[in-house]
Amino acid sequence: MKFIFNKQKSTLRLEEPSNNYTEFELSLVVYPLNTNINADDFLILPFDEYTDEAEDEQRSAYLPKVDNVSKVFGLIISIVILIFFLIFLPQDLFSVQSVISILGAYTLGKDFWKDIENVLVKLTQNRRLSYKENQYYYFLKRNSTLDEFLEYSRELRYKANFFFPQKMDLIKESNSKTFKGFYKNFEKGAILFIKNLKNEDFNYSFSMKFSGIRKVLFIEFIDEYFQLLNDSASGAVVNDELLNDKVLVKRIVRIGNLKWYVREEVVGGSVMRFAPLT
Repeated sequence: MKFIFNKQKSTLRLEEPSNNYTEFELSLVVYPLNTNINADDFLILPFDEYTDEAEDEQRSAYLPKVDNVSKVFGLIISIVILIFFLIFLPQDLFSVQSVISILGAYTLGKDFWKDIENVLVKLTQNRRLSYKENQYYYFLKRNSTLDEFLEYSRELRYKANFFFPQKMDLIKESNSKTFKGFYKNFEKGAILFIKNLKNEDFNYSFSMKFSGIRKVLFIEFIDEYFQLLNDSASGAVVNDELLNDKVLVKRIVRIGNLKWYVREEVVGGSVMRFAPLT
């Protein structure tokens, strides 16, 4: 897989798709190098638009993801309380006290699962076997015919043929923005467009993680590629040292939210580069 950023068009494209992977994930941190520029001075399009629409509860191509796991955990806890009343206090099953207890168990169970997840993430951080939270907050809704017409108009607006991730997130910090996308269907085409809101030119530094996924039943075999790219550097950062023209690669096995880091290595080459200036 090869990604190309065209400075003149401010567009990131997937230029060389690979048949080695059935799915892929992309994380891209966009960091302006000019000290007078912050995250409010540029947009990652069309995803800034999608997240703004979703947060304002407007019609959008993406909808906030529902946390079903915590709901299931809360439901299990409430069922346990229900069984307790059935066995030990059947006469109080339909009392106000039992109803409040069951509903309260559901609510507390949802919150408790979030606490469990936070503990698991912290306990397994930087270990070979680690627990990772779901990193995507939005999912692509099923398009209607009118939505397809709208997307065609959006491509005319940006003068690029976009293909969209099935899940995504956009994280804004004070001086940077991070785009994350999960793709099941991919082809040669544009991924995102960066719009400069200032009347002056400025340079970006890109930090990319590309994850190529091969799935066998419920087990995912993942190759993660890490690369830094800006006007003066292209390579991997290992132990605070830049290794020019290198890529950091991690081999991973993932089952659900559990990740097993098999091995790590540094290889030559690149997964992202700038397009030649014309």
